[in-house]
Amino acid sequence: MLYTRSLGDRYTPLFLFNALAAGALALTFFFHLSLLFWTRDNVALMIFPALQKFFDFSKPNYLALIWLFVMGAGFLWFLVDHVRLMLWNHKQERATPHPLRAIKPLSFMMTLLLAFVTFVFLIPGLWGIREYLFPLVFLGLALGVFFAFKTMTATQPFATLESIALLSFCAIGFSMIVIFTQKIAYVYAGHFLSLFCLAGIFFVAAKACFSGLITALKDIKSAVEKATLLWFCVPVLALLAVVLQRQDLALVVGLQGARAPLWTINALAVMLSFILFLTALALAASRESGFLALIFKNDSFSVGSYTLVLGLVGIFVVGHFLIMNGLVTAGIMERYSLGFWLAYTPLVLIQAGAIWGHLKLNAKLFGARKA
Repeated sequence: MLYTRSLGDRYTPLFLFNALAAGALALTFFFHLSLLFWTRDNVALMIFPALQKFFDFSKPNYLALIWLFVMGAGFLWFLVDHVRLMLWNHKQERATPHPLRAIKPLSFMMTLLLAFVTFVFLIPGLWGIREYLFPLVFLGLALGVFFAFKTMTATQPFATLESIALLSFCAIGFSMIVIFTQKIAYVYAGHFLSLFCLAGIFFVAAKACFSGLITALKDIKSAVEKATLLWFCVPVLALLAVVLQRQDLALVVGLQGARAPLWTINALAVMLSFILFLTALALAASRESGFLALIFKNDSFSVGSYTLVLGLVGIFVVGHFLIMNGLVTAGIMERYSLGFWLAYTPLVLIQAGAIWGHLKLNAKLFGARKA
């Protein structure tokens, strides 16, 4: 069932944060699913042939099947919610054109990412023709890079962060091509373009340090908007951490380099530390501005509250990669051991908090306050 509430002149493209949050939550369930697909080489290859083995009922693994269906249901639920929210935002934007459009390409990039992982995972035979589809993927990612640099010149407070997030998505996409392709030309092209996006990220970040983000924080008079901007920094930093991890994996799988799990642990631990420091700063700003009350109180709402959901998902994602691609791969922690689940449990609690926040915000937006 589609969302039908019309906001009229009150609508802004910042409501696309709700679609981004739903897509990010779908990916958290996808990461839970990936725990079933890790190979001896510590690579999670989630394709349809790997899915088929769970339906060999001559040797049934009922615990794995329960995990598969529960996490798969969670993934599909938030995938459908993402699509519904994208359609609702598109309808609202057509009815009320708005000059702030920078976040729209980022939302579409999330949609393309979810479509890619869903099709490869669920459609038989698609994995076999992936080499013929990669030129289209290159084209789509190139358009993402174009919009990222176009967004960089915008003057809105979120433009810099959206540009970094777009470039991060594109860098991850190019690295995934390197991991999955068998063609050497795609390997080198994907890795070069991923590094190009990473260089663009550092350029935009340096530019922001001297002007954009600092100026934006000074110009914003609303304490709630400042808290929103700080919370949006958290998933952007998480995307940068994923870029570094995907490029490391691309070097190993696509370019046959030596695996360096201790480097991965250091890189992800440093990025997670930055994220936690930024989260503490965002929490302090939220407490001062009353930002958290916009989620917990039933009589208040701000579309910026969805950035808190995105921030929690960002912490979950970096923590997941730190455990699976760092500690487990380095042999410091045994996969699925008691220590593994003790380390993973806080991530599940963070995910649960993000789900609760997203559902509560959606209920406030589309439930009791329906038009």
